[in-house]
Amino acid sequence: MEFKVVLVNLLTKINSQLNHYQHTKPIDNKEIILHVEDVLLYLRISRRTYYRLVQRGELKPRIIGGRHYYYADDLQNVLEQSKNKGRY
Repeated sequence: MEFKVVLVNLLTKINSQLNHYQHTKPIDNKEIILHVEDVLLYLRISRRTYYRLVQRGELKPRIIGGRHYYYADDLQNVLEQSKNKGRY
C-alpha cells in the first residue's frame, strides 16, 4: 500500500475511536496504562535515566511478561515528588 493510503486508514480508525470515547464516561488516570516509551516522554528523561530510577526504587513499574507498565497516576505522583526535590 502507498504510505498516504495507510496514513488515511490509520487516521480514520483513530477518529472513530475518539468519537467512541467522547460518548463514554471520562477516563480515570488509574485506567490509563503507559509503556516505557510513554514514561520517557512524560518525565522527559532518557532511557538510561529511566533504568537508573527503577534500580534506585524511585520508579516502581508493574512488570507483566517482562515489560514495564505504569498507571498515569503513579507517574504524576513521581513527578510531584521530584518537583518538591528540585528535579525535572
